[in-house]
Amino acid sequence: MNDPDSTTALGVKAPFLVRVRFLVPGEPLPNRRDGWQPEIPFRMQTGDNFLISMPVDLPPGRNIFQFELSDAPSIDPEDQRVVLLEVPFFWQTVP
Repeated sequence: MNDPDSTTALGVKAPFLVRVRFLVPGEPLPNRRDGWQPEIPFRMQTGDNFLISMPVDLPPGRNIFQFELSDAPSIDPEDQRVVLLEVPFFWQTVP
């Protein structure tokens, strides 16, 4: 993660929040608060690592990776979302 404008004038890194989830087309969508990794958005700073675990039950085929980022950390989840991005991808496993 690198956000070049996430530092203050004094060079102090500003925090932001990140979380992800995987969706399977054709299956019911989870509500807005379920299925996220981590459940509570991960607080990080520019340059921090954010590891993602692929769900063990993710079926092969077309799926969606959903990514949520907020550079305005807030306690209220309704105020957190700044960017919500969906990335379609093809998941293939080897027997």
